[in-house]
Formats: sequence, structure tokens, C-alpha cells
Amino acid sequence: MDIRRLIISLPAIMALWGGLASCDKMIYDNYDDCPRGVYVNFYSQTECAENPSYPAEVARLNVYAFDKDGILRSANVFEDVQLSAAKEWLIPLEKDGLYTIFAWGNIDDHYNIGEIKVGETTKQQVLMRLKQDGKWATNIDGTTLWYATSPVVELKNMEDGADQYVRTRANLREYTNRVTVSIDSLPHPENYEIKLASSNGSYRFDGTVAKADSTYYPGETKVVGDSTCRAFFTTLKLESGHENTLIVNHKPTGREMFRTDLVGAILSSQYAQNINLRCLNDFDIRLVAHHCNCPDDTYVVVQIWINGWLIHSYEIEL
Repeated sequence: MDIRRLIISLPAIMALWGGLASCDKMIYDNYDDCPRGVYVNFYSQTECAENPSYPAEVARLNVYAFDKDGILRSANVFEDVQLSAAKEWLIPLEKDGLYTIFAWGNIDDHYNIGEIKVGETTKQQVLMRLKQDGKWATNIDGTTLWYATSPVVELKNMEDGADQYVRTRANLREYTNRVTVSIDSLPHPENYEIKLASSNGSYRFDGTVAKADSTYYPGETKVVGDSTCRAFFTTLKLESGHENTLIVNHKPTGREMFRTDLVGAILSSQYAQNINLRCLNDFDIRLVAHHCNCPDDTYVVVQIWINGWLIHSYEIEL
């Protein structure tokens, strides 16, 4: 091999590669076939946080780009994700225009994914549903789900000197909640069962809840003291406008001891400002029971505490 010829040809090869990578006019007759897209950096920051974070538990990203008419133009799945301030993911796009990026983190086999067709699917269609068996949702303990949307970005005409790629950021918000519910002051805590149901099991591409029947989340009620029982639940996002029902049943009689809309109870409390649903994903709920002068000589809930705040108390005839 003629080494001198190889050395001489290297600058030409590098120039050619640089032209290809940058869609140089010397390589392309026009920009129609030039690869384009949006680079997205993902981070997480609630309204209560001073700085962004990069959650290590986000390991998979489903990223979708919709045009100004709400039509899907790009669908991508990225595995083995590691978020950081410097890391970006390229979302390929073919045409100039306005785009919004929607991303979901950690969609796995706990969910059924709807049919996705680039060029047809709209952002208002249902993306996924939490799997369930009858009225019971699949157990998502130990998992997290995340959602992000970007500001509107524009790919402008490169013939007018616009950039080949544009960059944006998207804030991943956690869509899972961990809820611990305990009941104190019961003479026989083994006789009670705690349930949590919500109609939040289906989501559209744009992060909004799709209409669905209420589903019970798995959670075993355990006796944890002489007068206390407790249950733990992992749920999808608890938000107003959808059923989020906390129920306590007396097992020997089948009687419903207590029922409340969990989010409604928080929002209707005079202490609601201390429990910001936009910043919290973990809820420690404590119900305090008391014997009442009732026809069936039973116990009722007289106080609701959430994350250390007394949000409701009820007067009863003792």
C-alpha cells in the first residue's frame, strides 16, 4: 500500500465526512434528504425544588414528537437510560415545523401499550393502560413511572440558514405515588381491611388521564400493634377530578367503616397548603378511630392525618 497516497487522501475523506455530517451544500443538491431533529435533555424538578435532579431510576424512555396539529411524527424508545445534565437524546424529524415532545419514563410490562402509527396517531389517543385482573390493578410496587413534555420547538427551513438540529429540555415528573395507610385505636385491628381505588389507570400521550373505571390497587392490611393495622400501596398519579377512594371495611360484618375521596379530603382541608400534591409522591396517612354510641356499637374514624398534618377531624356522639 502506498502510505503517501493514503496520507494525502485522509484530509479529503475527513472533509467529505464533515460535509455529510453537517448537510453541506457541496454534498446535497438541496436539504430535502438532510437528517434533522430535536435533541432533548431530560431532568426532574418540582415546584418545591430549587435545582433540577436526574433520577437514576429512570432507565427507559418512550419519546414521541407531535406536530402543531397534534399528529405523531416520530416515535422512539431508548433503553439503558442514564440521565445527566450533559446527556441528550436525538428525536429524528423529517419536515420543518412546530413540534412538542412527550416522553414517558419506565413504561414496562405492567402496562398495555395502544397501537401507535406515525402520521396517524393523535396526542389525545390513549397511549397505555395499567394491566389489571378484574377490578384489581397489577402490582407496581417497587416501580416508578415518569412523564415529561417540552416547550414547543421549531425546525425552520435550512434553505434560509436555519440549524440542522434544535435543542430543548423536558421536565420529567413522577406519576407514581407510594401511600401508607394506618388505623390507630382499634380493639381488634385484625378485623379491618384497608382498600385504595382510583380511576387513574389509563393515560393519553399528552399525560392526561383517560376515562376509565375505578381500579383497586393491591395492598395487604397487616396488624402492626395491639390496636393498629396498616397497608401500603403503590399507585399511579393521584389527582383531583378522578376517583381516589380510600375505604376501610370491617371484615366480620362486611360493613364499610370509612370511605373518603383522598385527594378531595386534602384539597378541602384548611391545611391543604401544607400538602402540595405537585411536590409529593409519598403519603403517610393515619386514621384515628374511636368508639361511638352507634346502633351497632362500633368504631368510626374521628381524625385524618396526612404527612403529620391533621387535615380533618369529626365530632361524634361518644
